[in-house]
This record gives sequence, structure tokens and C-alpha cells, in this order.
Amino acid sequence: MNESQSNSILLRRLGRPPVLSEELETKLVNYVLTMESKFYGLIRRDLEYMAYQLAEANNVPNPFRDQKAGKNLFHGFMRRHADKLSLRKPTGTSFARASGFTRINVNTFFDNLNSVYEEHRFPPESIVNVDETGITIVYKKHLRF
Repeated sequence: MNESQSNSILLRRLGRPPVLSEELETKLVNYVLTMESKFYGLIRRDLEYMAYQLAEANNVPNPFRDQKAGKNLFHGFMRRHADKLSLRKPTGTSFARASGFTRINVNTFFDNLNSVYEEHRFPPESIVNVDETGITIVYKKHLRF
């Protein structure tokens, strides 16, 4: 065995290959980062459902059950994209309110709102005012980017 053959053996990945291609995983990473930039963090279950939907929409053969990917896909995905994504536990609302309500954050929120409105041009009957009462914004586990 020559040196180039031994190097190729050392560089070979062990285990099953990822279900989603690099291109599809890149799309998923970009979507997760976009949602985070709009102050909407995703939980593991959201990512598992999105991975399933992405595989189905692109006719990728997959072992997924119950219309979602499993924990193995999630952990492998997070390991492959650890340079961009990380798993964090959120802090309580009171701390977030005390430290997060700044002019910069409010301006960022309204800039995001304006860009979404400009992109989609929602009709007036699709725009609703929602009070935060009863809406949970802190999950047990939270993807933080």
C-alpha cells in the first residue's frame, strides 16, 4: 500500500453518510440563521420536521418516521455545522425584557418586520395584532446562533 492510498483511508468518514446532501444542509442552515436573525429561535423538533419536509420535497430517500427526522440526524447535523450553530438554553423572560428592550433591538425588529412586509405584501385581512398573554417564548431547549 502506497502513501496516497493510506492517506485516503485515513480521510474516509466512518458510519452512514448524511441523509441530506451538502447543498440541502446548507439551505437548512441558512434558514435557521435567518429565523434567528428575526428573533425566532427554533427547537430541535422544528429542525427535525424541516429536515423531513426538505427530504420529501427533494425526493431524497430517507429513513424518517412520523413525518420528522430523528435525534441522530439532529445531533449529526449540529456536529457538522458546529462552526455556525450551537445549542443553548434560553433565559427567562424577565431577564430578557430587562436587558433586551433596547433601541437597537427595537429598530432591528421593525426593520425585519418592514422587510418581511415588503417581500410578501400581506393583504390587510392577513395582518393581526396578537397580545403576548398566553404565548410561550421560552422553550426547554433552544437553538441559539
